[in-house]
Amino acid sequence: MRKNSNHNIFKKEITLPILSFLIFGCFFFNYQSVSGQTSSPYVPGKIRTELGYKTTAEVEQFEAEKNVREGASFMLQMVPRVAEEGPVGSLLRRIGGVTSPFTYDSPLTRDFFSEVGKVDGSEMEKISRIYQLTTEAVPNYGTPGSDTVNLNIHSTFEEILSSKGGICRDQAALLNAALKKQGIDSRMVTNQNHDHMWVRVHTSTGEEFDLDPTWYKDFVKLKPREVDPDLKKCNSLSYTSLKKAILDKLVNFKLFGNLRIRGESIRLLIDNKTSNYQKIKIALGLILYSKEPWTQNMVIARDGTACLPPGDPEVLLYASCVNSEKGTPSRNSEFFMGPQAPKELLQVLKENDLEGSYENIEKVWKVTNKLHIGSIDNKIKTGPDKTIKKSNLLKEIIIKIKMITVGFIVMSLGLYLLYEKFILKREKTVLSRIFMLLKFLIKGIVRLFKRNKI
Repeated sequence: MRKNSNHNIFKKEITLPILSFLIFGCFFFNYQSVSGQTSSPYVPGKIRTELGYKTTAEVEQFEAEKNVREGASFMLQMVPRVAEEGPVGSLLRRIGGVTSPFTYDSPLTRDFFSEVGKVDGSEMEKISRIYQLTTEAVPNYGTPGSDTVNLNIHSTFEEILSSKGGICRDQAALLNAALKKQGIDSRMVTNQNHDHMWVRVHTSTGEEFDLDPTWYKDFVKLKPREVDPDLKKCNSLSYTSLKKAILDKLVNFKLFGNLRIRGESIRLLIDNKTSNYQKIKIALGLILYSKEPWTQNMVIARDGTACLPPGDPEVLLYASCVNSEKGTPSRNSEFFMGPQAPKELLQVLKENDLEGSYENIEKVWKVTNKLHIGSIDNKIKTGPDKTIKKSNLLKEIIIKIKMITVGFIVMSLGLYLLYEKFILKREKTVLSRIFMLLKFLIKGIVRLFKRNKI
């Protein structure tokens, strides 16, 4: 027995370390294979995004909240052409002094487009595979060769591929060029603020969709980003009026050297006194912040559209002088964070605020003014807000109609029972009974209208 027990102990002492070593080895090599890649491991049913893994429903909600505006002006159509091939792009680069990104003779660029040329299959299979090749080749966001994000630097394909990183314009330009090499009809698109670019595809079957390699590392067909139709309907505080209110009432930016001095900031308090959600479009460089972030239900879209629910606490709106020579702040700073769950959004902003601008915020800034949505509109229009008066009048009319309807129904039932018992019995025919009933009902309605004058 002693011998057997020693033998069992020996087996345990040998077996456990071997099993532990094998388990650790499997984990280590698997980790190395994953960490050696530039992308995260595949998660079933999820899509890789810049905000982590998201479900299809979450991506659709994220896209819906962006409210990205694609301008139809000549200026906005020309901006993305700088990063496209052809005579127009060439001319624009020459005028702007921009280096051509199309380094097809360089080794990495040549190898990349050689792989693109080998892609085969249906049109949609080609688009999907080219998208995958692009996001695998450029998995990181940032300006090639720089530790900061500088939107004013135009990088070549060789620089993008060698650094495995690029800003939205770089990644979109590479994807767009790769699609065109395979004969896919595509073009680059920008939003109204010129702070983001992506690709729009037109298939041979007439289908149109957007591709955004910056935000989505897995192939996702996005609905073409257009003007949100609800933005104008419920927007009592327009982008223009808000910007003008800030510039006129709070600060003269000319004093700051045409926005070239960093760190000078102003703020405006707004709140939603209406009974509906209010969507406002804010300029690049503005930050919305709630005084009570734990009870705030505000959503901020990446393009600067904010949705303020009714009856919420005051919201602070900050306008910072951004150094235009260095471009816009990096995507990791406050207003570039994508929407999370509404109540968690502002906490996410605070957690990602590396410079600590939100700490002791009430001690740093003094309240310059307090305005609600209607008063800002009144200031801009220099007169009473007719839209608010019209909406109030409409509400009063609706309430009166409801009261009259309820009163009519109750009165009708009462009259019917009363006349059925005392008056209608005197009438011999059915027609005479109906005539008498209608006569009394009409008299009752006339009296009710006289009593409730609208």
